[in-house]
Formats: sequence, structure tokens, C-alpha cells
Amino acid sequence: MIEAGLQTLDDDKRLEIYKEVQRIIMSEAPWGFIAYPKYTLARKKDLKGFTYYVSNNLRFQDFRREA
Repeated sequence: MIEAGLQTLDDDKRLEIYKEVQRIIMSEAPWGFIAYPKYTLARKKDLKGFTYYVSNNLRFQDFRREA
């Protein structure tokens, strides 16, 4: 459908196509990730528990020190 939207020259038709694409995305997957950034974290070797979350949030409660 996105390809059809890219190919049509009719603005109204393109708008309807993209509205339908958005409707489908929202009904099937309300989170449409378009990027997966690299995450760089400087830390000491004894700091464990780092987990990459797709929401790109850093959860400090996950960290722990190990000897």
C-alpha cells in the first residue's frame, strides 16, 4: 500500500491510501518502530544488569554491582 501511495499522482487518492496504512498499523501494532539506535553506555566492569529496551529508556533499578 505504501508503494501505491508513492506511485499515485492524485493527492486525494494518496491521502486516502496513507490514512488506510495508518489505520492498519494502529490496529495491528500501535508501536511502529522506525529506528533502532545504537546505545553506548560507559560503565565499570562490575556494574551489571544493563538491558536495552526498545523504548530507549535506561532503567537504573536494573543495575547491580557484582564483585
